[in-house]
Amino acid sequence: MPVASAARAGDGGLVPPHRAPEDTMGMDDKIKHAAEDAGGKLKETTGRATDDEELQAEGEADQTKAKLKKAGDDVKDAFTD
Repeated sequence: MPVASAARAGDGGLVPPHRAPEDTMGMDDKIKHAAEDAGGKLKETTGRATDDEELQAEGEADQTKAKLKKAGDDVKDAFTD
């Protein structure tokens, strides 16, 4: 059985043949933003647990940035569909 060939994405990763490189780049951004949100939640929780107001505020700021980026992705997705 022949193996489907894969195209190279701009970042050097493999792209499944049924997806355009642009689709995976958007997915990469979504993953990064979700990780940033999770990191912010971790910082906020750690700050609360240790009474470190600065760390807590930094975590809240990271979450806000991630949510704004996610909203931007959603708007971009709405216009590309």
